[in-house]
Parts: sequence; structure tokens; C-alpha cells
Amino acid sequence: MTYKVITRKDRFIIVDASNKLIDDASGHGFKTYQSAHKFMWYKINQEDIDARKIIAQKFIEENPKIKDYNYIFDIDHIEKAKKLDPAYDPWKTMYALVKQKDKELFAKLKDDIKIKNAIKRVMLECCGFA
Repeated sequence: MTYKVITRKDRFIIVDASNKLIDDASGHGFKTYQSAHKFMWYKINQEDIDARKIIAQKFIEENPKIKDYNYIFDIDHIEKAKKLDPAYDPWKTMYALVKQKDKELFAKLKDDIKIKNAIKRVMLECCGFA
């Protein structure tokens, strides 16, 4: 889908190649150029996002031990960790802990990039990071 983001007054709207309106944030316009592009990325990739969620949910159902690491994605935990280390990455932390504590679960995550990416995406979305 070809689209472009253009300025209308002090807001942004999304139009197609022939300048036909695709979306204008319910008539209000998007506050930023980036938010309009983000909206379109989600709109274009919605099927892929839904498929990843299904993969992740199935993996979590089959491997409930992964829920033991959810605290890593807790907002308060992340804020405290980022104060100590600005480069803190919750996914890398979880991945390292799983590697250290649960070899079987780690092998499942490590060997299937599709599952690894799906789990990462879903956990980050739960915390509002994706």
C-alpha cells in the first residue's frame, strides 16, 4: 500500500497516491509525523502481528514456565533497572535468565527464531514498549 503523510493545519493526515484520505485520526489529525507512520505500519502489518500473537500464545500455553519471567517486563522493574543501567533491555535479560535457569525452555526459544520473535513482541507489547 502506497501512502504519504501530509500536513493539514497543525496536524498530519494520511493519504494515498491520488491524495485520497486514508486516515485522519477520527477527524483530529495525528499530532506527529511519526505517529501517523506508526499507525500505518500497524495497519499494514496487522495480519503479521496477529499471527505472531497466536504463535506466542500457543508457545506460552505449551511452556507455562515462561510466565515466571514476566516480572522482567514489569514497568516498575524496568524503570529501576534503567536507572542502574540506561542500556537495560528486558528481552536480553529474560533470555539470559532462561538460558541460565532452564536449559529446556532456552533450547525451544533459541532454536526457533519465529517463536523467539513472537514471544519478544508479545511481551514487549504487554508493557507498552512495542
